[in-house]
Amino acid sequence: MTTLACTEQNVPGGIWYYTVTPAIALWTGAESPRSSGISSDSAAPAHRLGSLAHPPTPPAGTAPAPSP
Repeated sequence: MTTLACTEQNVPGGIWYYTVTPAIALWTGAESPRSSGISSDSAAPAHRLGSLAHPPTPPAGTAPAPSP
């Protein structure tokens, strides 16, 4: 294995540290050294969306994309 990645959701804010413990069948290896601290906040991402008075006009000779 050359890389390791994970994605977690709903993690409380703070600084988190990770380790890896290899395991296969009934064998468990030694725990890895602790990672550098990863900072997380519990605030939801914010996005501000402006409004458009009129949708943009497609270039001449093209049709608008179909709606899903």
